[in-house]
Amino acid sequence: MAEGHLDCEHAILEAHFPPAPGGSYEPPAGGRAFERVDAHLVGSLLAKAANTSAPGDDRISADIVKVFWQWDTQRFVQLVRACIRLGHHPTLWETAKGVVIPKPGKPDYS
Repeated sequence: MAEGHLDCEHAILEAHFPPAPGGSYEPPAGGRAFERVDAHLVGSLLAKAANTSAPGDDRISADIVKVFWQWDTQRFVQLVRACIRLGHHPTLWETAKGVVIPKPGKPDYS
């Protein structure tokens, strides 16, 4: 049971963001693009995400991700770096749904 903002923050981070495993990693030759990822880059890209966009299949909206970003910036940077370093992105992040909204006076999109 969490009481107060800090207890809630700690409970969410503990439940959904376990500590990163220890150890070192040596990228394959030529695979060092992940080293250019830092908090400024991730934060600037996240700031461009619209809070009003619908959540994806993971049901996590951009405004929730931005709250988590404020709570634990470094963990998000590590996550993005790991995805780029390993060349793997969770399947849920790779899907999108597009919806065509017809507008008056525009051609039929069908």
